[in-house]
Amino acid sequence: MQAGPQLTAFRGDRAAQDHAQAAMIRAAQDWRGAACAAPVLDDLTRYGAGEELGDLPALSGLFAGNEPARFAADFLTHSASAMAHTPLGQPCFRHSCEGGFALVSLANCGRASLSLVVVEGDGGGARAVPASATVTAAERVEAVLAGRARGEIAALHGERLERQPRGFAPGDILRLPAWHTRLFHQVTSSLVCLRLARTPEPMPATRQISLTDGALLHEAAGDPRDTRHELMAALLTAMGRGDAVDALAGLATREGNGPARWQALKGALAMNTAAGFAALSAIASDPADPLMPDTRALRDALIARHPVLGELELA
Repeated sequence: MQAGPQLTAFRGDRAAQDHAQAAMIRAAQDWRGAACAAPVLDDLTRYGAGEELGDLPALSGLFAGNEPARFAADFLTHSASAMAHTPLGQPCFRHSCEGGFALVSLANCGRASLSLVVVEGDGGGARAVPASATVTAAERVEAVLAGRARGEIAALHGERLERQPRGFAPGDILRLPAWHTRLFHQVTSSLVCLRLARTPEPMPATRQISLTDGALLHEAAGDPRDTRHELMAALLTAMGRGDAVDALAGLATREGNGPARWQALKGALAMNTAAGFAALSAIASDPADPLMPDTRALRDALIARHPVLGELELA
């Protein structure tokens, strides 16, 4: 990384850093309070709390006519002005750029989010054919603001993946219910979209589906809390925290993400066989638990290998 004299001086000047950040915060607040954004963000709060999009005129109207472009232009004007006056300031909007996709999160309210998404262009050349599609239970509406592309809409219906070719151009409004996604085969010029998304509660696991045969390739926790629970269970087990056995057994037997529950169950079994096996038996005996078939098979296998566990279960 190269740092010029201006950046080097800025790095050592705490007052200048505070001043720059205060300016960026004011710019973000000015945009959020502007006539173009305030009603939309108010509706976004209600949408994130579970209200229907059709009952929220400012938010639903954002995806009609020229409104998406006007809204995005207003945001970019505010942001560009702030950065022009404070070039070393840190924007107050979460952003990321990876693998030809960039995202700027404009607002997050409860389960809802509003973002600008950019898919980098490939100059009209054919992209590598996607081998899989990743689908989630989130519902999305996307307005194409600029750019052109060709690809398809993929939709998971039960265990069946359906695919429909289509083009993408400015003015298009994509309404993507749960388990729908879009794939790009050719992006003539960078595609810019305004995206509204809402996740259900609880959020099911994200699924990666093979485009060749429709097989499930991978599942990932849909809720960050599940990932945190899985990591905490693994860490407590690695530390040998016997005082956490009851908490791990409780996590294993509650409803929720399968991998996190399995990790907790493994930890409980490793640190306290009796407590862990009691949790395993409780899950294996509950027909309503989605983990019942696998935990029953594990319980039977453990009893076959260690008959004393059968006596423990009877006791």
